[in-house]
Amino acid sequence: MIPDLPILEDLAEVSDAIASRGWAEANAGNVSYRLTDVESLGLEASPKFVEIEGAYPRIEGRAFLVSRTGSRFRDIAIKPRRNLLILRVERGGYRILAGEGKPTFELLSHLAIHDALKSNRPEDRAVIHTHPTCLLAFSHLPLEDHIGVLMRMSPETFHHFHEKVHFLPYELPGTEDLAAHTVAALEKTRVVVWMRHGAIATGESFSRALDPIEVLDKNAELYLKVSAVTSREMCDVGLSSDEAWETAKAMGSQELVIDSPEKD
Repeated sequence: MIPDLPILEDLAEVSDAIASRGWAEANAGNVSYRLTDVESLGLEASPKFVEIEGAYPRIEGRAFLVSRTGSRFRDIAIKPRRNLLILRVERGGYRILAGEGKPTFELLSHLAIHDALKSNRPEDRAVIHTHPTCLLAFSHLPLEDHIGVLMRMSPETFHHFHEKVHFLPYELPGTEDLAAHTVAALEKTRVVVWMRHGAIATGESFSRALDPIEVLDKNAELYLKVSAVTSREMCDVGLSSDEAWETAKAMGSQELVIDSPEKD
């Protein structure tokens, strides 16, 4: 059984928020969290060693809380300890320390992300993958510049983001390619949109990881609603170049504005 870890309360609240918004149909989505003091938990590793692809040298010997295959966010919200695993990463694979079943299908992406975070953003210990409805619908649209359109839908964007969001072309879930491309993108941002699949984000806690996904989904919802009732071109909504530039400058996020307005 999973020990009564302090992070479970945060995870239960976030899981409830995700489930109530319909961002986790059936068993969609997954989470992971890097633990810091697993030795004090007194957990005994399973004798079964599970081989996996890829190398994760920075997190060898580290323990992680992960959602198990088949777990639902709505179940994690109510009984988190029954729907999670604790595993220890070892060279070439892992061993289960607590919980039953198999880890999430997206384990390779989670481990690759944590391996990178350990060196470039060690304070980010939580990773969330979910399927935010409006953001997912937005990623299906035939736009030339998804990032530019999404960033300009609300001035709040420039308050919450000081780096550009990355959209990755569709790739097969659970693959090393998806993991590698996600890690590369997360070096420059805390949230990545998997086109026609979902979003994945990192944070100091699960609540912090959910924040940027919420902002992006609201922007996507605004775009879908405005574009549905206007005769303007699909990309011609949101803040103008001047408005976006002035707002970004006031909040120190100028790099989010793709095209700066020309100044006299």
